[in-house]
Amino acid sequence: VLAQQDGECTQLEHNKATLTQALTQLQIKLEQLEEETQACSALLTQLDGVEGQLERLRSETQQAERRLIKSKALFAQEQQLQQQKNALQTQETTYQQALAQWKQARARADQAQAAFLADQAGVLAAQLQDGAPCPVCGSTHHPHPAQPSQQGLSQEETQQLQAQAEAQYQHCTQLATELSTLHGQLQAEQTHLEQEAAELLDDAQEAPLSQALERCQQETTAQLTQLQQNVTETEAQCRQRTQAQEKLEQLQAQRTELEPLLTQQRAELETVHRQYSAADARRGETKKRLLFPTRPEV
Repeated sequence: VLAQQDGECTQLEHNKATLTQALTQLQIKLEQLEEETQACSALLTQLDGVEGQLERLRSETQQAERRLIKSKALFAQEQQLQQQKNALQTQETTYQQALAQWKQARARADQAQAAFLADQAGVLAAQLQDGAPCPVCGSTHHPHPAQPSQQGLSQEETQQLQAQAEAQYQHCTQLATELSTLHGQLQAEQTHLEQEAAELLDDAQEAPLSQALERCQQETTAQLTQLQQNVTETEAQCRQRTQAQEKLEQLQAQRTELEPLLTQQRAELETVHRQYSAADARRGETKKRLLFPTRPEV
């Protein structure tokens, strides 16, 4: 009987040691899960709001991209407008030259017309006869008849100079009309460009428009590069937060699975403790009976 009780106690001690070791390992596992859970929770707290931050950065990136596209387009328009202004200046120079040529042609035509008219007196005087009345004044005496000019132009030559002056005048008029139209178009384009640029640039900018637009491109390009880098970093943080959330859920699932097992093992260990105490007590009684078999108190 005593040998059987010794064997029972030995088995219970073994069971108790096995359960104690398993319980210790389970507690260590749960402590590790708790540490990892706290680390994940801390990381999630640290990364809280990164989705909203990513959305804001993406919005700012799109705005910077649109700003860059618009600044490049406005810069190209300003360069084209400057070329048109240069062409306008060239046409204005052409117009001034044509105007000077018209004035010269007009002066030559007027001089020729005046000379032709003045020379008509000489032509009429050459036809006067003494005693015959003058077709101009009616006098029959002609003491000082006008002498015809030796350098006078014919009527045909005078009319040709008049025609040249008129043609030059028409040419100047056409150039003036074209200049006025082009100037109006350029002014309208300039106004539209300045309005578009005012929405893009600082209202207080004092630099020439081309320089301001070029500087805007440079600043926006640098800003866009930084935003794209920030987006990349924030996307990585979002992935990190997603992974941490998934890991936290896995850790919580493991804890949910292990905590009932811990309670069960504690109950089993308590049961083994009680069983061992009872078996050890029975073994002690058996030993006493064997040592004092004839004594009444035994």
